[in-house]
Amino acid sequence: IKVFSRCELAWKLKASRMDGYQGYSLANCKGLSKWSSAHNTAATNQNPDGSMNYDIFQVNSRCWCNIHQTRTPNGCGIFCSGE
Repeated sequence: IKVFSRCELAWKLKASRMDGYQGYSLANCKGLSKWSSAHNTAATNQNPDGSMNYDIFQVNSRCWCNIHQTRTPNGCGIFCSGE
């Protein structure tokens, strides 16, 4: 579990070459993570449809990750829990 400071996250994203990824700037990524998870890697939120959002960018279990309960498209090819 990690809660990033604003600047720490910016450096981490920049080091990971995320600035400009698919047209999104570091400012976009930092804004998304601030308002969706407060830069908290352990953030989770349940949606009305029963799916869950996970991690700093609130990756949704319905489409983007696998929660081991139902079949999902798993667009990112990852487990939601970070396994």
